[in-house]
Amino acid sequence: AILHHARPQGFQRPSHWDLMFEWGDALRTWAIEQTPDSAESQTALALPPHRLAYLTYEGPVSGNRGYVARWDEGHYTVEVADDQRLICAVQGQRLSGRIELIRQSESLDTWLYQFFRNRSA
Repeated sequence: AILHHARPQGFQRPSHWDLMFEWGDALRTWAIEQTPDSAESQTALALPPHRLAYLTYEGPVSGNRGYVARWDEGHYTVEVADDQRLICAVQGQRLSGRIELIRQSESLDTWLYQFFRNRSA
């Protein structure tokens, strides 16, 4: 699932998109600041695992941390998954192609996000 997380004014981290991949009993999650279908590579911040409930949840986030709305949903197939990379083929309602997340910094959980659209899309 990809959620748009609208944050209230004054929050340290601005509104962003949460990329969520079901991984066992939790969601591996990264935050990006540009739309997920952007052709530009962008920084992705690895977040703590999220609850599976976010696969279907839309609405206010606890602690007055804003509001989440579904931006896309679909299926993915893992092509590469290790400590440094997550590469997935994705088929969603908006995204169809490949997502690459490449770790840039172990200490800060900073990754590089890139979306490659299927040529037929």
